[in-house]
Amino acid sequence: MLKIPHNAKPPNVMAYFKKPTNTMNKKIFRIALTSITLISCSPKLSVISGVKIETENVSQEVYVFSKNEIMPENTAFLGKVETKGNFFTSDKFKVNESLELIKDGALQLNGNAVKIEEIRSPGPFKSKSYDITAMVLQIEQKPIQRFRIVTETNNKDSKYIKLYRPKKVFGSGISYPIYINNVFVSGLDNDNKIAIELENKTENSYLEIESYGKLYKVPLIFKDNSVIYLKCSVSSDGSPKVTIPEFNIGETEYSEIKNTP
Repeated sequence: MLKIPHNAKPPNVMAYFKKPTNTMNKKIFRIALTSITLISCSPKLSVISGVKIETENVSQEVYVFSKNEIMPENTAFLGKVETKGNFFTSDKFKVNESLELIKDGALQLNGNAVKIEEIRSPGPFKSKSYDITAMVLQIEQKPIQRFRIVTETNNKDSKYIKLYRPKKVFGSGISYPIYINNVFVSGLDNDNKIAIELENKTENSYLEIESYGKLYKVPLIFKDNSVIYLKCSVSSDGSPKVTIPEFNIGETEYSEIKNTP
């Protein structure tokens, strides 16, 4: 029978398990960081339906229809695409950035237009990006627009909307889709401005700002000037608050903002 001396030490079981070294810790950290980086860039573009084509040499412009806009005759439906982010997606992908991905998806299906079905806002435990679902279309002729985004406002025969959002910490991550007469214009982000030229025949024109699927209508009253300044801020519930400042105040505040879509 094997005798164990009374003063013998018990075996060190933990000695069989190696302690992580600094080198091992660094490798684990690099792997984790790489994984997070790979999934935290842009939202994923998904082709829900439709047939893809080669798009290396495709560079045509894609027209954007709003969900409330009437489609022209002979419009062909080619499929559906969407952008889908997650909790790690970059919050830099707001309305305009996600819409560019949607346009890329349209080109993959040989489309020259998209019709927005839904713009989903970020939220807690949801995607950090603005995700969009849209139908991909082929249209024979693009609708005639009664407005355009411009950098100069010196056409005497036109009227201009100068819409701006001063830089604020509260609501800085919110991006508002902007429409004129149901037609999509652009997304309006924090510390951004947009100059929109309208045709002179725009007595009944109106501007709409979307927030969480709801549209807020803003009448356009030019009075004695061909330019109207609209100041947009974020209310406590996240909805847009639009005011018409005095012309001189609006001109000064607008000029202080340098960022445009």
